[in-house]
Amino acid sequence: MGKPFTSCIHNRINEFLDATGTIGAKQAGFRAEFGTTGQIFALHTIINLYLSEKKRLYTVFVDYELKEASYGQNFCRTK
Repeated sequence: MGKPFTSCIHNRINEFLDATGTIGAKQAGFRAEFGTTGQIFALHTIINLYLSEKKRLYTVFVDYELKEASYGQNFCRTK
């Protein structure tokens, strides 16, 4: 019962957000029919800009597919 219900809610939310234009084209990374290549390029460009200017940049990557949380030594990385 849980997975079909969750899937139904997910689909309805996505249809609503697409129909109302709530999610912009720049937020295409993990949506159906959108690739991540452009977002990876943009992130790479921003990282290089901050590194060249010797500024700090904080990023967060969220894995929505992760079934169990397991945090090792490399959970937080700084450069």
